[in-house]
Amino acid sequence: PPSRTILKVVQFLQINPRRVVRIEGYTDSTGDRQDNLKLSKDRAQAVADVLMDLGVDEKRIHVEGYGQEFPVNANTSERGRAQNRRVEIVFSDEKGQLGAAR
Repeated sequence: PPSRTILKVVQFLQINPRRVVRIEGYTDSTGDRQDNLKLSKDRAQAVADVLMDLGVDEKRIHVEGYGQEFPVNANTSERGRAQNRRVEIVFSDEKGQLGAAR
């Protein structure tokens, strides 16, 4: 079942029909850079797929994969690597304008 966070995102988007989201996927630095880029996009797409399954129009969802770029912690520990394997959801303003992608 979808997480509580995902359900809150869906509810927010239902209440705010002009808003759109950018789903950004990231990886740690383990492995090949190109493989990580694909993995990060797949990770973000998986979240987008759940949003669409829950009724969010695909036109309101933008998906980006950044691979191992933009880590939030050092990749020198398991904890740091785990924090870098993530998905972030960026919301547009009330008019549906998203800030520039990274």
